[in-house]
Amino acid sequence: MKIKNKNQQAIVEWVNNSKTKFNYAATLTFPNDTSSQEQAKKICNQFCNFYNSELGYKNYKRKVIHDKTKAAAIYASLEGDGQVQDYHYHLALYKPENIPDWKFELLVKDCWKRATFSGFCKTDVKPMTSIGWTTYITKQVSSTNTDSLDEINTNIH
Repeated sequence: MKIKNKNQQAIVEWVNNSKTKFNYAATLTFPNDTSSQEQAKKICNQFCNFYNSELGYKNYKRKVIHDKTKAAAIYASLEGDGQVQDYHYHLALYKPENIPDWKFELLVKDCWKRATFSGFCKTDVKPMTSIGWTTYITKQVSSTNTDSLDEINTNIH
């Protein structure tokens, strides 16, 4: 996928050049009754709480204010409008080396299931094989719109 504008280029470089070497990609869908961006972001925030806890980042919200490394690295992109296209998240994640792939994939899926209170949400979690994922998940960023970047649930260090 080709980069379309300077805003997208800047975000792709920010993610790809961070100290964190993102190595996992996830697409997380919502139950059909998710009706607003605000509701979607709250659910993703709940996912981040579960995810951080599972990875051992206890009380991360207080600590991350002073040190971004006190929370799990996540790039979160919210897509969809809730009408024509259902809301869904694309995430870039870092899987710690000490966690096997299968266990990490289950961990992400379980955290999403708990956050949405639903077993009917589609989740796709797999290793990132190239930096092209970052270009793909920033595809809705334009020269006048960066709303797809979820600044609240993104943590890059």
